Amino acid sequence: PIVTLKVLDGNPGISSEPYGYVSLNLAYMPRGMALEEWAIMDIIPEYKQPPKGKDEVFDPDDFTFSGPPKITFLNLYKAKKTLGWWPLYKKEGDYLVKTGNIRMELEVMNKEQSEKKPAGFGRHEPNANPFIPEP
Repeated sequence: PIVTLKVLDGNPGISSEPYGYVSLNLAYMPRGMALEEWAIMDIIPEYKQPPKGKDEVFDPDDFTFSGPPKITFLNLYKAKKTLGWWPLYKKEGDYLVKTGNIRMELEVMNKEQSEKKPAGFGRHEPNANPFIPEP
């Protein structure tokens, strides 16, 4: 199962183009990074290096720490919960280009657990005001 998160402007009159997206295979997903600076494109499995000038170049010497940890993958169904930073990106031609970062907490629950901890109770349905059609 793959989850795709798209980040859009709150006012669709400004732009219907998403700022970026991230797709994660919940059974084999890159572990989110602890620091925003570590959310580099290399953690995205389908990423391939574009020609120079198309994307940021990660230089560990720019940071006072030793650089990002080794990229590891997890099965969210076994881990049940994860928290971290992931890169947002857009597709430009044959390449994925980084457009920002997003901090998320993802949790998998069974039906009984989800009934005890409802999310969004008292809110409107997502994508309802205004409705934004799929691209």
